[in-house]
Amino acid sequence: MSRDRTDCYPALALDTSSTVLDVVLHTSDGIDRETIRAGRRHNELLAPILRRLFDRNDFSPRDLSIIACTIGPGSFTGLRIGLSTAKGLYATARQCRLVGVPTLDAYARAAYRPDVEAGETLPSPVLCAIDGRKQRYFAALYRNGERIWGPADVPPVEIAARVREQCSGTVIVVGPDNESVIAAVTAAVEEIEGDVSDASPTFERSSVYEGGVATAVLDLALSDIESTFDLRENAGPVYVRGSQADE
Repeated sequence: MSRDRTDCYPALALDTSSTVLDVVLHTSDGIDRETIRAGRRHNELLAPILRRLFDRNDFSPRDLSIIACTIGPGSFTGLRIGLSTAKGLYATARQCRLVGVPTLDAYARAAYRPDVEAGETLPSPVLCAIDGRKQRYFAALYRNGERIWGPADVPPVEIAARVREQCSGTVIVVGPDNESVIAAVTAAVEEIEGDVSDASPTFERSSVYEGGVATAVLDLALSDIESTFDLRENAGPVYVRGSQADE
């Protein structure tokens, strides 16, 4: 279901769920964006980025119509900083919606986005995953832009089983840990099957995450009412697992 885009600009989108800090300000004149490898410096870097974006476009937080941010899974610290910043901006806005976007949905939208813009459909299914430590991953599976499984906090063998059930051919893997995901899930497929056959799914790394996913966050906030959430002011991140998994 699509949202009404009337009076939806200026809109701000944040992704602080990983080491790539990505911020997008969308006005009626287009998109202004800053993307930086932040490591764990989100708290230090986010406020200056926001000031620059607002100053360059002659806007203030009070002018915003929509604020969207990723809500998890992801870095506990990064998610808390992003959400608290979004809430702070929301508190100063005159008339605004605060929208939460599941992180893995944003990764999937980023993977499908170039094809959607070209009027085509990405033929391969997409596996979005984040290393949750302790030999487990936060994962979700998508086909034709729609989530068909997850998000779940599972070991690689469970991901392998789901992929074998739902997919054939090449599966595109998106996320900050896609290389380790591919290695772990491929090994799990071999464990399940005893050997890799021609019918086994194969995995292909996507670099789309590295360019930031805030534009995808904004896409979902503006267009997909079913997979995003209008957040309450007291809402917290969706961690999927308890805080002992913090980085």
